[in-house]
Amino acid sequence: MRKISNHGSLRVAKVAYPLGLCVGLFIYVAYIKWHRATTTQAFFSITRAAPGAQWGQQAHSPLGTAADGHEVFYGIMFDAGSTGTRVHIFQFTRPPRETPTLTHETFKALKPGLSAYADDVEKSAQGIQELLDVAKQDIPFDFWKATPLVLKATAGLRLLPGEKAQKLLQKVKEVFKASPFLVGDDCVSIMNGTDEGVSAWITINFLTDAEKGGSLVVGDFEIAAKYVCRTLETQPQSGPFACMDLTYVSLLLQEFGFPRSKVLKLTRKIDNVETSWALGAIFHYIDSLNRQKSPAS
Repeated sequence: MRKISNHGSLRVAKVAYPLGLCVGLFIYVAYIKWHRATTTQAFFSITRAAPGAQWGQQAHSPLGTAADGHEVFYGIMFDAGSTGTRVHIFQFTRPPRETPTLTHETFKALKPGLSAYADDVEKSAQGIQELLDVAKQDIPFDFWKATPLVLKATAGLRLLPGEKAQKLLQKVKEVFKASPFLVGDDCVSIMNGTDEGVSAWITINFLTDAEKGGSLVVGDFEIAAKYVCRTLETQPQSGPFACMDLTYVSLLLQEFGFPRSKVLKLTRKIDNVETSWALGAIFHYIDSLNRQKSPAS
């Protein structure tokens, strides 16, 4: 009996195996790219409102897309400091499937600070309402119901007795609820020092361009801290606070995982926008709205 050769079958198997592997790899890569695009859309789009918000309308409106196809959205952050209350009104644009960019900021401040009304809570509403009117003038009407409105109180309210601070925050919340903007249950709160630092860090990362601003190597903070702290006895004019600040910053950067050779861009303003914590805080808040809503969508 003649033996049938299996060489043809082996050749087919050798070709089919790598071909199947390539097809599987292609499908996997395609899925990853699709998943990333979907995640980016969910992360940066403000077309979803948070649970518990005053308005249930989605942020996408007839004016939500600019003529060039870029999505446009806004955020309002009140900074209730010890010396005054300030409002930051941010306008963002986002090209399709890309990171948003800050395109405009409106800023206005009023004195005294919110804590000055601790014994007359009703009077605090007047200044808040005046700053809300600025936001109404700056933001197109069709965006009002989709624009998050937040107040973060800092040092002034942190120093007040708890009951007085909460009464002030409750009054602000009442004024916010009566406004036409997007107001959540967590729209007013007192920040601690860590929150301010994190929000400022988000701001720096969001705004900094590699081509702009001064630069400093991470290792320079450590060198400066050692020098200032070591020379306190001989050069007391440098002061203990400089020693503590530099030590804190160097340890903070170390804990963030930055290598000593990492170059940081440092500037007070970037594209004429103050690098305060307010931008980072509102951007983080907008992101939190999206994260709360996305699992249910």
